[in-house]
Amino acid sequence: MADLPKHLRFQLTDLPVENRRAALHDILGPALNMSFSPTADDVDIAADVYMLPHMWMMYTRTSPTKVDRVVSEAETDHFELVWDKAPSRMRVAHLGREIETANGTALLTSMSDSFQSEVLSASKPVVLRISRATLLAKAPDAEEALMRPISPDLPAMQMLDSYMEFLRDQSRPLDPALEQVVADHLCHLVALTLASSRGKIGSVDGESVRAARFATIARWIAKHMTDPGLSISDVAATHKISERYAQLLFAERGTTFSRYLLAERLSLAQYRLSTSPALQSSIADLAFACGFGDLSYFNRAFRKTYGETPSDVRNRATIGRQISSQFS
Repeated sequence: MADLPKHLRFQLTDLPVENRRAALHDILGPALNMSFSPTADDVDIAADVYMLPHMWMMYTRTSPTKVDRVVSEAETDHFELVWDKAPSRMRVAHLGREIETANGTALLTSMSDSFQSEVLSASKPVVLRISRATLLAKAPDAEEALMRPISPDLPAMQMLDSYMEFLRDQSRPLDPALEQVVADHLCHLVALTLASSRGKIGSVDGESVRAARFATIARWIAKHMTDPGLSISDVAATHKISERYAQLLFAERGTTFSRYLLAERLSLAQYRLSTSPALQSSIADLAFACGFGDLSYFNRAFRKTYGETPSDVRNRATIGRQISSQFS
């Protein structure tokens, strides 16, 4: 895996319709050690793979399809945790059991054994493939969880899903040291999820749980930061934690809720000042749209952070756009 790109993407919609089944058979199938048999006339399969130490995350989109996994000696040393992000159904046959999952139910499978599945409706499966040795080091009884349905309502499962979405949203590649930390957190969260699904909450690294919790909070803040009344109490109430615990999560990252929120709002304002639609708005309207309730405070904070005024950023963006238009 070390020689592969950190992010791989494949989508059949890039190909002519008449070539898609052949691409599944000749390219994607062999690459994943799987055999695909689409059951719908409109064949649509796409995958985004994110590589991490000893594991990878894969986000997919697929039309109704039958899948047979071929056992390969090169891939027998892994587990796969699979669930669906769409309200769809999937039938899975593995290790002598057949289970039909729906609405986000997860299953742990073993790459050492054959696997057959049928996606019964348009689906968005998520796959977390993790080294067997890596997971067994954190969850020695992981084998007991194979082919046992895991509810999407489990808090541990929700944290794992949110943390992976947070990682997927990151626009910058992680440095190698941080990649290993992230992989460790994911492994701990999988271990916690497996234990929770069987009512056996064992000793799982609290740091990983807090990292996943903070990632969930960060994504929520990104969606709600334009609310000028947003407060730490809103964070605590929404995520069902105490305000003290919420404050601790920010303190562990060398900041406070207020400083974090300010930085996020300023970053949003700086971005909007440089984009075309925002060039038509007043500075005041833009500041209020980013969650600031006081224009003077916004101007002071912006200049302190970026060393220039909002008007400076806007003027530079306007001039740059004018120059570009002259040469286009």
